[in-house]
Order: sequence, then structure tokens, then C-alpha cells
Amino acid sequence: MGKKNRYLNQELYMHICAWCNKRIPEGIPVFGLGVKSRPGVDLQAWEGKIIPMSLVLIDKTVPAMVTTSDSDAKREGKDLMFMTCSQACAESLKDALEKEKALGDSIIGMN
Repeated sequence: MGKKNRYLNQELYMHICAWCNKRIPEGIPVFGLGVKSRPGVDLQAWEGKIIPMSLVLIDKTVPAMVTTSDSDAKREGKDLMFMTCSQACAESLKDALEKEKALGDSIIGMN
């Protein structure tokens, strides 16, 4: 797959909740969730793009915005940002991401 196909339709996913996939109308407050990527993961080629992130434990793919090197989020240590339509969706996504991280940690710890 070429680099061009590795990220999602930017315009479409700028208005979609990363958890429930509902369209977020203009002017509606959104909730952001930022995370740090694993050490050694190079996301530089996708800075400023929305990429698909697979959550294997729940068989779901969510849109993740790769922060740019000059952004406040990046300066705060966030490599990926997720936009949700509500606090409930943000909490559900956060829980799912924490479970994925725990799985990854357990697999890495097995080596």
C-alpha cells in the first residue's frame, strides 16, 4: 500500500467522532484525547494527517490525528490526538486505548 493510502479522508474525519463515528456538526463542542506513541515509532511522514488506528481487542479502527512538530499538543508530549463528540465517548476511547497499551506491554514483556 502506498503512503498516499495510509491515511483517511481528511475532510470527512475532521467532523467524525473517533469513538461512535457520528458526524459532529459545526459549532458543537468537541472533546480531545491525546496520547504518546510507543518509543521508536516514527510518525513524521504523517504529521498533520488523520490515520487509521486499529484497536485489536475490540476489532475497531479509529481515526487518529498525528500531531505536528510545532503544535502545542506535541510540545505537551502528545503524538496522536482523537476527537470525540462527548465526554462519554472520550472515556470509552480512553479505556479502549489503555487496554490496547496493556496488551502491548504484556506482549513486549514476554520477549
